[in-house]
Amino acid sequence: DVCQTQTPCQNGGTCTDYEGLDFECSCPPGFYGVNCSTDHSVCSVMMPCQNEGTCEDGPGFHYTCHCSPGYEGTNCTIDISVCSTEEPCDNDGNCTDGVGLSYECDCAPGYTDINCTVDISVCDETSPCQNGGTCEDGEGLDYTCDCSPGYYGQDCMNDVSVCMPCPTCSGPCLNGGSCTDGAGLNYTCSCLPGYTDVNCTTDISYCDETSPCLNGAACVDGPGLAYNCECIEGFNGTNCENDLEYCANTYCVNGTCVEGIGTNISCDCIVDYTGPRCDVQLLFCNLDICMNGGSCREIAGSTDTMCLCPSGFSGDMCETDDDVCDEPPTKCIHGTCSEGIGDNYTCSCDSGYSGSNCEVDNDYCEPSSCSNGGLCVEGPGLSTSCNCTEGFTGNTCNIDIDYCTNTYCQHNGTCVEGYGANITCHCTNTYTGPTCAVAICPQGYCGSNGNCVVNSNMAVCECDPGYTGDFCETDVDVCDSSSCNGRGTCTDGPGLSYSCDCHSGFYGDDCENDTNVCEEPFACVHGTCTDGVGLNYTCVCDPGFNGTNCSMDGLFCNETHCQNGGTCVEGHGISVSCQCPEGFTGSRCETD
Repeated sequence: DVCQTQTPCQNGGTCTDYEGLDFECSCPPGFYGVNCSTDHSVCSVMMPCQNEGTCEDGPGFHYTCHCSPGYEGTNCTIDISVCSTEEPCDNDGNCTDGVGLSYECDCAPGYTDINCTVDISVCDETSPCQNGGTCEDGEGLDYTCDCSPGYYGQDCMNDVSVCMPCPTCSGPCLNGGSCTDGAGLNYTCSCLPGYTDVNCTTDISYCDETSPCLNGAACVDGPGLAYNCECIEGFNGTNCENDLEYCANTYCVNGTCVEGIGTNISCDCIVDYTGPRCDVQLLFCNLDICMNGGSCREIAGSTDTMCLCPSGFSGDMCETDDDVCDEPPTKCIHGTCSEGIGDNYTCSCDSGYSGSNCEVDNDYCEPSSCSNGGLCVEGPGLSTSCNCTEGFTGNTCNIDIDYCTNTYCQHNGTCVEGYGANITCHCTNTYTGPTCAVAICPQGYCGSNGNCVVNSNMAVCECDPGYTGDFCETDVDVCDSSSCNGRGTCTDGPGLSYSCDCHSGFYGDDCENDTNVCEEPFACVHGTCTDGVGLNYTCVCDPGFNGTNCSMDGLFCNETHCQNGGTCVEGHGISVSCQCPEGFTGSRCETD
């Protein structure tokens, strides 16, 4: 009975006996095989762990899931609510779960960032403080405004009324002025007539501003617009505007009295009378009344006369010398006019002009006035100026403009001044163009060991293998400790080439070959040769031979080999013999 004696079914399998030693195991779930010894791998067959969980097999159909962060449950199917377990959203933010450990925060106003931890600067975002107020952030959307002078309110939007700062105050505008508020502490005063200044404190001098007093009267200022006129003799009225009458019926003897200004009066004489009071009778032309060379003419049929005045004089008696300088046509066009007698005048001409009326503009431009081909241009009077050709400057175009600057010729090109605006750049051998701005590869720039290319507007040498340097002028030494395989002396050649002088026992381009000394006829003449490194080798000599090359016989004659005076004779191989003296025998003459 195998089931009873051996208990072959493992892992809880049920055993059924058959004839002989046969049996059968009925395996529990999760096991199989003849003895139910093989465990099913639930992890690899069923892959029960979800959401990237790691499966660990247990006995039978048992297994354990090690879940990824954010998941739980037997098969890692339950998505952990980060929002409810960790409450990651600060400052009253609303949390919405995502997949696994992911979540999203809907922040309350005034906060931001992943977890609503960053307090938004309302001051920086919206600049709520007006009129120059200083903003100080609080929590969330809270802020405080420190208002500029003249403003108040949460956002400093209210303007302080400077005009009426308190119920009992009259404001800053004095002398009855009306106040109008402006921005902040600003205000404007509208002053009553007669006052001015910012606060209407200055009493305007009405006398100076308007000169109200007439006819030479003196003005005396009062407060505001008040004033008083002190009239001179002959006038009265508020502004001394009334001219008092001084004419009397008897003043003008033969004429009519004419009131003048103030106490001034004159007489308008009748025909044939003259004088201040019309008390002088005229006797026609015999009186020689025409002045300044005027001619007297009697008017036919009457006692009247008339004066014919010479040029430059006028008036009833030619008594007035006319101002010729002011009469047309214009006198002294480019100069100053001085009156003479009658119609005579003289002109003092401005610099650069001449002629009786200063009408001639003198030509002060000369061929040598402007240098280097400049054009002379006359100005008013003596003034001239030069229009210079390109490349020259100065009052007389005598200065050659320096067009060469540190930056005109590029890439170390040399600037050479020419005449006027002409300049030339002498470029280095790797650049060309008017300002040396274009890079080029000159012939032979990199020698014979490289190729010249233009890269980023600069000539650059790409060197052949084995060469280096800005111009590929340096031959790279390719010999180092590993050259020639360490079996010879390396000699550097052009570029990457080199040659090897191999040590004894080695040959080849890199001394890579080891000479087989055993192939030489001198090696191990009577023995077996084993090749070593280089010229080294070892010999295992045949019996009867020795020496480095097994070339010597194995036994040799020496002083002690033949005894009793015997003579040693060497044979071939290992054979030696003794020639014994008389009386002795044996292979070594040892027997007497």
